[in-house]
Amino acid sequence: MFKKTKIYSLANIYLLGSLKNHSLFKTKLLNEINNSPSKSSSNIFRCDWEIHKDIKREYQNTLFDDLLIPHFIKVSKILSSSGFEINNYWFQQYEKGSSHDWHIHPKTNYTGVYYIEYPDTTAKTEIYNFLTKDKLELEHIEEGDVLIFPSNLVHRAPKITNNLRKTIVSFNIDFLKFNIKS
Repeated sequence: MFKKTKIYSLANIYLLGSLKNHSLFKTKLLNEINNSPSKSSSNIFRCDWEIHKDIKREYQNTLFDDLLIPHFIKVSKILSSSGFEINNYWFQQYEKGSSHDWHIHPKTNYTGVYYIEYPDTTAKTEIYNFLTKDKLELEHIEEGDVLIFPSNLVHRAPKITNNLRKTIVSFNIDFLKFNIKS
């Protein structure tokens, strides 16, 4: 049994990149997402998280083949990783009053968000710092960006307070075999 547990600071990273072809695929992706089966999930307006994983998502090929796979290859190189494995993915749409409370993504080492529809005035993704008890608001994210961060960081999508819709695709990804030279 431990006598005392303390919280120590450990520097952590997140990766933020912009997809150069976002504007070419945005309308197509949104149409495919709008035609996809979905359910409302807690405070999220539309989401396909609860749709069985064997059901093919109409947006899957556009999302991965045209946009995310080339980005993940670049991120693997930045992290000195020999590759990656996508464990899961799902879309979420938020409208006025929608939110996603504090959570983590277990059983994966990284999680990410692709911001497909992200108006400037939308509530920004927040990460919780247990050491300072502060919320880090990721203000510099823009539409077309992909955010990747360690999956054990507690984060949330705050409540949407305007009439503009926000659409994201979230994913869980493992980067494999790090080739770090000592």
